[in-house]
Amino acid sequence: MKQINSKGANNPNTVQGKVSEPESNYRKPTIRFFTSFEEMNEADIIEMAGFTPVQNFEQVTQMILSFYKEELQKPLDKKIHFRK
Repeated sequence: MKQINSKGANNPNTVQGKVSEPESNYRKPTIRFFTSFEEMNEADIIEMAGFTPVQNFEQVTQMILSFYKEELQKPLDKKIHFRK
């Protein structure tokens, strides 16, 4: 947990001078160049291996929601239709 300044002592998200969220390490966005598709796939596999199953599930869920964003905003047809 990170220590905070005395200015943040009145913040409801703090507990005894500490931030209530875990410390995170964020990578700087970088552009990587690969000489082959195999090298690119290997780098992707190494990166994905560092994620937990929960993180992978969250990423897939976000991707699905972004793909079907417009479809999810439409109201659902609640009628049951039978074939003749």
